[in-house]
Amino acid sequence: MEFANHKAWKHCSAPLCNQLDFLPFNCKECGHVFCAEHQAWKEHNCTVGLRKLAGRIAEPCDRCNAIVAQETGLSFEESLTKHQADPKACISAKQRKRAAKKKRPRCAAKGCKERLRAYMQFHCKHCHSKFCVKHRTAEDHRCQEKRADHYTTLLAKDRRKAKAADRKSEGAGPANGRRPAHASPPAITAY
Repeated sequence: MEFANHKAWKHCSAPLCNQLDFLPFNCKECGHVFCAEHQAWKEHNCTVGLRKLAGRIAEPCDRCNAIVAQETGLSFEESLTKHQADPKACISAKQRKRAAKKKRPRCAAKGCKERLRAYMQFHCKHCHSKFCVKHRTAEDHRCQEKRADHYTTLLAKDRRKAKAADRKSEGAGPANGRRPAHASPPAITAY
């Protein structure tokens, strides 16, 4: 099979290879062209790339399996002990999972242990609590009692206002004992 673009074909720069490749790899460090077999720094003995790798060491932590890189000015063992000493950085996968679970709120319905996600929580207008899909309606989470308490407080406030208005119309003055700044005529509505 013959490929149309012969100009893109290049020979591998690795010694003793010299393979003609139609998809060559350019090394960013030394600038030479290599085949797929010799593209890695170790395979073509890239002096610039291997010199960069010599100072870098990164290995997984024994406790949490997180990749720990060698910090500048410290040995790898010192960097690893520093990582393991930090309780926020070095936690096991189970502890990480538990911490993520604890952050999510639970359904406020009695007996429900459902964890709420941001897109699956419903806010009740009456009791101002968060609920899961099962308990999103007022009947499902027994909001009637709380709503009744809410309405009784509103009714008590309305009654106090009505009594104050009655006292005002009888001439006893307002409920707080102060005189009004000016008397306004009663509102007349025409139907």
